[in-house]
Amino acid sequence: MINCLNILSYSKQKFQYDRCVNTISYEIEQESKFTKKSLTDLSKSCFDAYKFHLEHSSATLMNAGIEEYDLINEGLILLILPFDPLKFSFSITPDPSLHFFIRFARQVYLKYHSS
Repeated sequence: MINCLNILSYSKQKFQYDRCVNTISYEIEQESKFTKKSLTDLSKSCFDAYKFHLEHSSATLMNAGIEEYDLINEGLILLILPFDPLKFSFSITPDPSLHFFIRFARQVYLKYHSS
């Protein structure tokens, strides 16, 4: 059996890298409530990890990714906070795409996909 998983530390976060499917993942479940600052810090760490995929594609994709992040990041966080998220996870796939998954109370989920 091949062990595909490695744990990588980056920006004070522990990311999981699955080299068999070439995917980076991160998941967090807070014991206390998420705050605007905690979600902002987490989304910055996620985007910083995602930028490496964009940098390998092209400067145009890198610039577009930064513009999209700057455009939607704060607004998305402000829309999420009132629903008291319980769990936050993301994955980065090789195409490159960024997937956010947010779990709220009563088994309600939000999935955001950017590519």
